Amino acid sequence: MVDMKNEVKKLVISVIITAAIALGTIPIWNIANANNGLSLASLYTNMNMSVNIGRFPSLLIIDDTQALENIKATPIQIRNQNSVEKDYNLYFFIDKKTTIDKNLLRVSIGNEIFKLNEMECIEDDSGYYYLVHSNTIDKYSNEDLEARIWLTEEASDIDNDAKLVTNFVTNI
Repeated sequence: MVDMKNEVKKLVISVIITAAIALGTIPIWNIANANNGLSLASLYTNMNMSVNIGRFPSLLIIDDTQALENIKATPIQIRNQNSVEKDYNLYFFIDKKTTIDKNLLRVSIGNEIFKLNEMECIEDDSGYYYLVHSNTIDKYSNEDLEARIWLTEEASDIDNDAKLVTNFVTNI
């Protein structure tokens, strides 16, 4: 009988110790997970902007005054994937593989026309960057823009094999 009482006491003490350890580690576990969550959230504050570009129509040679009316706009969507508001710059990029004279190109964002030959550009090993739009986007939101690209009338004698390699990028 005495052995059985001792065994029951040991069992009760073991259960109490186990419960105390479990209850004591739960707050520590929760604090550790909360800190881990904060560090994961901080990873989503410095992501690049996402740029989705529609398909551009054939490149036209057209006068600037007629371009906005006669060239179908191509949608560009800038998406802020960050958990904070972000400033960004949108650049029109021309690859150095392009054989068309970049000074003959025009770009519009909305109704604003950009004459590349009158703009400052940033050059690197792969190409030329022209700043065409700047803005601030709220966290997890989008900005929809409309773009057009065309050639000036001075490009009338352009070679049929000429090529144009371009893109729109953010924050180079």
